[in-house]
Amino acid sequence: MTNRATSAASECALGARAVYSQKFQRNPLRTREQERVRRACFAIIGLGGTGGYMLESLLRMGAERFMVFEDDRTALSDFNRQILAVDKNIDRLKTDSARSRADMINAFAHLVIKGRFTKGSKLTEADIVLDGSDNIETKHLAAGKARTASLPYVFCSAQGTRGIVTVFNDYPFRKAFQLPNSKSSALGLERYRKCASIICPAAMIAGSLAASQAVNALLKKPHTKAPQAIFFDLARENPFWRAELG
Repeated sequence: MTNRATSAASECALGARAVYSQKFQRNPLRTREQERVRRACFAIIGLGGTGGYMLESLLRMGAERFMVFEDDRTALSDFNRQILAVDKNIDRLKTDSARSRADMINAFAHLVIKGRFTKGSKLTEADIVLDGSDNIETKHLAAGKARTASLPYVFCSAQGTRGIVTVFNDYPFRKAFQLPNSKSSALGLERYRKCASIICPAAMIAGSLAASQAVNALLKKPHTKAPQAIFFDLARENPFWRAELG
């Protein structure tokens, strides 16, 4: 590369850093903390009701590296709660919509698409895992893989007007949700299989809380750790409280 080309590349890099700094200067983070968020790789499982708001919140906190596990397409039934559900995205892969959304916020954000989260999925590049999946089997699988990889696992769930968020490190996921120890079919999870209705604010709050807890965990700031969890119910007069799982 010529000296002129090298200089141009350096000026471009300086310009990108200046734009990044201006975009996210109002985040209440020290410079080194903001850089940690920018460089960290966030694995997000699911881009639906909660997962879409996880991605949105992390992008606006300055995150640029993501592993995304999703293989679904946007449907009309998603419109009541999902940030990626707009008319132009109907029947479009949610991962493609997520890339477009990320590019509109920060052109330097990079999403690595991994498809559906399965037993063969790997978390080797991730620094932390956020779970926006909508079924207990996937959550149980993701929590186990995160624990094996020694990664913080951010549990997030919302339905109706309610939600739960916490961060797992060493506490057993199975114990937290009183799952049976037997390896029988479906792990005895039938009672969790309900297709529930939900209002958008519940999904939005749960996903945003999960993102903030993830950043706090990444930066080693105070955050909720399992078996303690943050609970909320938007139909209550006092909607937020903290309690123990399991």
